[in-house]
Amino acid sequence: MSFSYLQGAQTLQRMTTAGALTSLTLPAGVTLSSTRRPRWAILGENVLMVHSPERPLWMKADTTTVRLADIRPPVTAVTLTAIGTGTLSGTFRVRASFLVKDTETGQVLFESALGPESEASATLASQLLRVQNIPIAAEVAVNARRLYRTTTGPGAVYFAWIDIDDNTQTDIRDDMADAQLSLLPAPFDLGMIPESLKLITSWRDRLWAVSDRDPHFVWYSGDRKFYGWPSVNKVPIPPLGEDEFGVMAFAPRQDELGVLKRDAIHKITSFDETTFRRSIVKSGVGCIAPESVVTVDDITYFLGEDGVYEWTLAGVQSITDDRVHAWFNTTTYFQRASLIDAVGRYNNNSQSYELLLPATGAATLNRWISWDIGERLWLGPHLTANFTPNYMATLEDADDLSLPVICSTAGTVFQEQSTRTDGITSNTQIVLDVDTGFMSTNTPDIHKLFLQPTLISKVQNSGTLTITPTVGGLDAIAGQPLRADMTKGRERLPRLGVGRFVQLNFVNRTAGEDIEIFGYELPWHELGRR
Repeated sequence: MSFSYLQGAQTLQRMTTAGALTSLTLPAGVTLSSTRRPRWAILGENVLMVHSPERPLWMKADTTTVRLADIRPPVTAVTLTAIGTGTLSGTFRVRASFLVKDTETGQVLFESALGPESEASATLASQLLRVQNIPIAAEVAVNARRLYRTTTGPGAVYFAWIDIDDNTQTDIRDDMADAQLSLLPAPFDLGMIPESLKLITSWRDRLWAVSDRDPHFVWYSGDRKFYGWPSVNKVPIPPLGEDEFGVMAFAPRQDELGVLKRDAIHKITSFDETTFRRSIVKSGVGCIAPESVVTVDDITYFLGEDGVYEWTLAGVQSITDDRVHAWFNTTTYFQRASLIDAVGRYNNNSQSYELLLPATGAATLNRWISWDIGERLWLGPHLTANFTPNYMATLEDADDLSLPVICSTAGTVFQEQSTRTDGITSNTQIVLDVDTGFMSTNTPDIHKLFLQPTLISKVQNSGTLTITPTVGGLDAIAGQPLRADMTKGRERLPRLGVGRFVQLNFVNRTAGEDIEIFGYELPWHELGRR
């Protein structure tokens, strides 16, 4: 069964495709922020949650257990001594790590970085190697520890030696021969997850993240190891220290990972899955809203300071400059100071990129716009009036098909429906309110007689469309509303009047009524110039 994780207020929940919610218990001492948005990443069957929790959280997909993803490694070294009679001869050192194991299968789910080397090596002559002061983890999730040992030496390479399947024992002795140790050395890609992560994503079987403490660097985990973050796995994204924001967003693509700052776009590429290289894509253009970034078929859409951009194989270009430049460069439509909170998604039902935005003067995300990818056309701004949106996303339904949803400030998740109503009840209308541009018939200084317009529409079972004409100059006052019967398919309306321009306003406010206009014809005669 498909399910999703979500945060409601300060509670972490797990939601099934049927909408059933289960509140999850957080690790002791961890709370969720009510102001910082959670950021998520999936690696295999593991889900990571950062930014909102005080410490990063980790959930395994087939359980409801929430664990810490930043378990600290041992900080004290073990003590070694030679004891009794055994088969070991030589000089040895030992290090320890903390484990989280599946209690049913014994599979290692998590391993911390290795602790410090034993304070002194032990030299044995046909004896047992005794290990004392084995560290005990403070984290309750730790249910096992692993000891790594060098071979007969002195050696510098550590190999897995003994798993202690508890978090209490502090003393053990053993004389396992070198040949019985693990064939592979201790993992080189362990390390504690960076602190204060604000961004996280998955790409090329690794997790990639940015920390608030050093936002001009990108960290990456070990190969398929969500818990392994070596200190050397770090890529600088220049210019360093140029602003307080640093990296604003990730854009995982097929062969590259987009890394977006406010005024530049970088990408990270890989040659052999272990070596990564950064390069610049475009300067002077960047992303201001982390949640606005959406990649569809290797095309990335994101919100910049002056509009929405499209990043394709051909480069980066604005898709708002031509027709809707004023949306993002004036204060008429949206609250520009709050655009950093904008949320984007891909809607598979309409094959469009959608963006949730705050209207001018609003403190909430109460408007949304959509970019029809096939038609390359902007639609909106739209209003959702029955509730106050605060997030939008695409989940999966019971058949693993895309399920566009909008979340509300009241804690409700709404899914799209085919009927033209808003909210839970069926009697809340979604208002159709569309203005045409001012039409001059390419003669803006000539007065014209605008005759009877003809409306062509889809034949509906019911419905009335209100059409309000404005005829005259650009400062003309709206005229008397006209009514079009949507059951006819073609209707001839009364004559509009005299003026240099005409504008039409189409309105329908009836819940559940479909309105589909194919076009209109507006005959006219020139009267002359005054």
